[in-house]
Amino acid sequence: MSYVSSITPNDLKLKRFSYFNASNSLGMIIGSLIGGNLGVTNYRLTFIVQIIICVFSIILIIIFFKDNTIKNNDLKFKFKILNFKYLKEIKKSNKFTYLILIIMILTFLSIQGYLSTISYYVEDVLNLPTSINGLILGSTGAFTIITNLLIIPIIVKKFNSKSIYMFAILLCGSSIIISMLTKNQYITSIFLLIFIATQTLITPTIQSVLLENSNQNHSELLGLQNGFKAIGSFLGSILSGLLFNVWFKLPFILVGISLILSFIILKSFKEKRLRL
Repeated sequence: MSYVSSITPNDLKLKRFSYFNASNSLGMIIGSLIGGNLGVTNYRLTFIVQIIICVFSIILIIIFFKDNTIKNNDLKFKFKILNFKYLKEIKKSNKFTYLILIIMILTFLSIQGYLSTISYYVEDVLNLPTSINGLILGSTGAFTIITNLLIIPIIVKKFNSKSIYMFAILLCGSSIIISMLTKNQYITSIFLLIFIATQTLITPTIQSVLLENSNQNHSELLGLQNGFKAIGSFLGSILSGLLFNVWFKLPFILVGISLILSFIILKSFKEKRLRL
């Protein structure tokens, strides 16, 4: 992601990120289908195939990717788990970028919470095999490919990344809550499909919003983004597991609340800025 960002101008970032996410989703589809089928036979095969693909990917990166980093022999290597100093600088110089990083926790809490809960629901509530779970995750990836390759390149011509992101999180949050609170199976299915289709807009748009509105070092910024993303994903996995034991619909409702809360926070920030 950092490499794509460094070679892409701001006005093309969302479009390039959408292509990047489309290729990533294609890999998820293939991986979900392979993992689901191999998991039924022998789960060890899943990890063996994963290792082989990772090694092959490293070889391709070495062959085809050029090093575009600026060489500085005087610069000493420093290993930092989390650069708090850089984070404080962002908070002082660009509060909007800092806000997006915070919202990223809620966003990926929602995404990971949904992915984890779907797996629990399919295997524990519906008692379906792992191959079906792989098929469901693969179909989600198919929606992502369609969205990133066809829809985003069209709508980005009329709307900016922030507007698309706010629309996506509001629609996603509302649709999944409605689908969980209604007893009509048809309404539930329709709003779940709306959620699955719309949530594919979230990842590329929030990444684009983060980088388009910042003049900081994009590599370091993406490193911070991955840190906040990891926090959100961790919380999403933990909370979905805990809430699922209480009531299987609670994790889905948490997903919706987190997305709507993200919308409210971002909208409130915009209104405060307008008053200045």
